[in-house]
Amino acid sequence: MTRSAGRIASLPQGVEGVTGSMLEPESLPAVFAGAGELFLITPLARDETAQGIDAVDAAIAAGIRRIVYLSVHQADKALSIPHFVSKLPV
Repeated sequence: MTRSAGRIASLPQGVEGVTGSMLEPESLPAVFAGAGELFLITPLARDETAQGIDAVDAAIAAGIRRIVYLSVHQADKALSIPHFVSKLPV
């Protein structure tokens, strides 16, 4: 997924790209349509929790069967680190 449609043309042969943005949750259903699996990486941002939850909700609604979420190692044991804690609700 990219926010810039122009970047899709530069993807390697055999790689399918889609235009969308986690900052625009309304774009996500179309992004996930027809996909069976999702590898989710959220940006380090103040709203990364909301972006992650929106993405998971849209993926489930689209029928995605498997979601792999890249978080951080032992996030639940580092509760004093804000960007670790922000990943727990996702």
